[in-house]
Amino acid sequence: MTGWQTAELTLKIGPLRQADLALAACGLGFGLVIAPLAAAVLDLTRSENHGLASSLVVLARTVGMLIGLSALTAFGLHRFHQILGSPVLNDPTIKERVDHLTRLVAAAFLQEYREIFGIAAILCVLAGVVILVTLGPRRYFLTATASRWEWWYRNASSGSPRLSIASSTSVSSSARYRGPSDLISV
Repeated sequence: MTGWQTAELTLKIGPLRQADLALAACGLGFGLVIAPLAAAVLDLTRSENHGLASSLVVLARTVGMLIGLSALTAFGLHRFHQILGSPVLNDPTIKERVDHLTRLVAAAFLQEYREIFGIAAILCVLAGVVILVTLGPRRYFLTATASRWEWWYRNASSGSPRLSIASSTSVSSSARYRGPSDLISV
């Protein structure tokens, strides 16, 4: 989005606008982050505190969005006024002045939005680094028993099972899942 041009909202990929697809991908990514983040927080708390932990996750996310949007909006308005400045319009007719001002405002908005999306992307990467550092690595185990498959999600430090999904497949061996390459050999 930091590379969008002025005509970006008119570009189409088939029947859909390119901008709609980019924003849908961002929304999908946001949706994919919420559930694992909440699960990681619940994994770190005792079961009697899960309600409180869930509400604190939602509160932190909401307050973070409010502060982030407020800060980016304040920066955006300040930057818009810096970019636009006080334009001098020496065009001979009012229509030409309005057209000139429209082009200047559009260019200022475009530059401002590019900078805002760039800053937001940097903040997202920093948040991801903080999450990786504070929550640590996770291990996934696949156990196959004679009656069903079970997926065990374990915290690297506690080793306690958190999630079990069973099916009716019958397998007589047991395997430890270490990564996507193990799926081929299982």
